[in-house]
Amino acid sequence: MKLARFEWRGDVQWGIVEDETIYTLDGDLYGKFQQGQKLCQLSDVKLMAPCEPRNGVACGRNYMDHIKEMGWPVPEEPNLFFKPANTVIGPEDDIVHPAISTDLRYEAELCVVIKKLAKNVSEEEAMDYVLGYTCGNDVTAIDWFIKSQGQDLLRTKGCDTAGPLGPWLVTDIDPHNVAIKGRVNGETRQDSHTSLMIFSVS
Repeated sequence: MKLARFEWRGDVQWGIVEDETIYTLDGDLYGKFQQGQKLCQLSDVKLMAPCEPRNGVACGRNYMDHIKEMGWPVPEEPNLFFKPANTVIGPEDDIVHPAISTDLRYEAELCVVIKKLAKNVSEEEAMDYVLGYTCGNDVTAIDWFIKSQGQDLLRTKGCDTAGPLGPWLVTDIDPHNVAIKGRVNGETRQDSHTSLMIFSVS
């Protein structure tokens, strides 16, 4: 199922996408819901980021192929950092080049949206807290990463508009078996797979 957050006729709302049509989402997005009546066409709306997080938590150096490419040691624990809420924009919004950087890079990512408060959750129960999955671009000021030797992740990855998300949430995929591709003007620049993650989604 595809769940979209969008602006239509001045209102921001959630709906269910099938092909090029959006249907109403009847019920509670974070509980029980079902597909309702036909609402509009996908071309009639502006797609928004498919979540409104207070913060995003990211895991760096988590793909084995990238670790080998860079010659880094394999981490024993997840290397976590925050993507603040000011980074989040929708799939059709413009990325604003920050004045502090002269070298901005893209990083295609799988993003996981959590649907309820979670703390001290076991690996076996973790997937019960997931609402869905979406595409993300972890926009990175690579010059600040190099200058700070990877220590200043706030300026490296936390600038305004540095976290495009979308176009929608998908609920019925296996997050441990998904291709991750980053394309620039149709040209594939990144090509990886979630099976290469050192630390899995769960």
